[in-house]
Amino acid sequence: MRNIGLLTSGTILAQIVSITASPFLTRIFSPEDFGIQNTFLSLLSILNVAAALRFELVIPLVKQNRIASQMVLLSILAVFFSSTIVFLCIIFLHLNNYQFFSFQISNNYLFLIPVSLLFSGFYLVLNYWAIRIERFEVIAKTKLLQAFNGTVSQIILGLIGVKPLGLIIGSIIKQASGGWKLFRVYKKTSLTLRPDFNIMVKLAKKYKSYPLVSSWSGIVNVLSLNLPVLLLSKLYGFKIAGYFGFSLMIISLPVTLVGKSISQVFIGQASKLIGKDLQQLKKLYNKIIKTLFLTGVLPTLFLFSFGPQLFAFVFGENWYISGVIVRALSLVFLFQFILIPTSQLLNILQRQSIQFVWDFIRFIFILSSILIPSILEYTYLQTIVSYSITMIVFYIVLYVIHIYELNTIKLTS
Repeated sequence: MRNIGLLTSGTILAQIVSITASPFLTRIFSPEDFGIQNTFLSLLSILNVAAALRFELVIPLVKQNRIASQMVLLSILAVFFSSTIVFLCIIFLHLNNYQFFSFQISNNYLFLIPVSLLFSGFYLVLNYWAIRIERFEVIAKTKLLQAFNGTVSQIILGLIGVKPLGLIIGSIIKQASGGWKLFRVYKKTSLTLRPDFNIMVKLAKKYKSYPLVSSWSGIVNVLSLNLPVLLLSKLYGFKIAGYFGFSLMIISLPVTLVGKSISQVFIGQASKLIGKDLQQLKKLYNKIIKTLFLTGVLPTLFLFSFGPQLFAFVFGENWYISGVIVRALSLVFLFQFILIPTSQLLNILQRQSIQFVWDFIRFIFILSSILIPSILEYTYLQTIVSYSITMIVFYIVLYVIHIYELNTIKLTS
């Protein structure tokens, strides 16, 4: 748990920076501005999950550092390839005057997606190398750097009237920050920076299930998480999407910062325990689940009881509706906080097919939970409650699958 402490100490500071900046941002930018930014980031998140074709997940698993170094280079090459493909697709859409999702956002903004994808993919790959060599303190520093650079940029751009583009540019600066620091660590600790294409081809063939199965599973998973913002912006307008997206951003801060820090440590330790001590792996999983449950219960109750009043006081009266939405999502927050840090367990156990089935079925149900209420002319809040119930059910199912797989491995080892 020392590694979790190292990461958490840095990421808590990053969380404080983000939370401190939020009341300023909500008074500079409108809900519609946030709706446009959230739509942009949702599209980026869907693309980013497969930016490196999921080869980055293999980096902590490879035994030899020399081979792992080639895995890093293969992953970076995949990021360049993905960014180029996205750029060409956007050019095609632009030349054909295709208005993506009926955006009230210029199609020219979409040209920022491949740039951001390149930066975020680069950071993602090098982050997994840092996990492999257990440089968790460096990861924590980069998270703090990202939070500071991103929020300061957004505030400055907003004050000089760059709206809503200031939010988008600030997000890109946040993605780009920290990558160079991680690259310096990789340069110092890697045995080679020269690509060996023979080894890279062998690695691509050996771990082909990651791009062929895990990539699709990851895309469906992230699509399920980002689909609500895209659909709400289409069905109820950018203002509601802005309220919803901001609510998710605030309640997801512990998940994306502290939760991801724990996830990185879990991936590193579980990758080593999988071939050595399966009982210890089960104990690690159960300990993390129990600790996160006890940590998340009280904040969840507080958000459910006082969410609307809290948001109106902290972020301004215009954001009272976000507090109402937070109340509807409070239990989703609890289950995400508990389970997302260990969500890579099935990939670590080489159970990518099971992960894909779960992701795909969840995607179908989430799509239905939003479209059906809108067809029945439910209010936006009723639609969000429908989405919330669906998410809770599927997180419970995921936990049951995790327990079953851990017990199965024990019996067959």
